[in-house]
Amino acid sequence: MIAIIKVPIIESLIASKETDIYIWDFLCFVSLKNYVEIIYSLDRHFLKIGKRYSIKVVNPAQEWLEIRLQRLILAPSLGDEIV
Repeated sequence: MIAIIKVPIIESLIASKETDIYIWDFLCFVSLKNYVEIIYSLDRHFLKIGKRYSIKVVNPAQEWLEIRLQRLILAPSLGDEIV
């Protein structure tokens, strides 16, 4: 049996823009927000996501993982610099 989950992309885009958190974090979470009571994550961004949706966040390692990504331009126009 294959489960199909519709990802609310618009909600994820809006939440990402409002919080300045990567959309990927919201895409992982938003589809499941009505089915979870606790988020287990090493990603500090989920503290803000949990607060936004009133869901408890637990870091089982007691240390936060930090990932730094470079800015990504999905559809560069002329003159845009890809960093």
